[in-house]
Amino acid sequence: QAAGWRQPKSASARACRPAMAPGSPFGQDLLARAREVRGQEHLQADVQLLEEIQAFLTSKEAESAREATHTLLESYPDWWTRNRRAPPGLQIESQEDLETLYRHAGELYGFGIP
Repeated sequence: QAAGWRQPKSASARACRPAMAPGSPFGQDLLARAREVRGQEHLQADVQLLEEIQAFLTSKEAESAREATHTLLESYPDWWTRNRRAPPGLQIESQEDLETLYRHAGELYGFGIP
């Protein structure tokens, strides 16, 4: 297991939330929201990749901080969040999920979205 990763207490207790389909018109809105929230008017990013990252993050939202394996700045209005509020955290359920989270973090950093 990777450092900092722990098995969630009750993975079945969390309902998986639906995500936007890749290639949806919502993708352009994601880029606009990223520009707005991050204060970077000329931010360039692959819209399809933003959609993929958003789908992953929203599918891993924890219902409560108690269930979260990774905490977030609660209620932070980030580009990928629903209703412009971050969830209490993410519930990362496997080593593969953890690796995907790290890969997406690196991709976002590459876009200038730390």
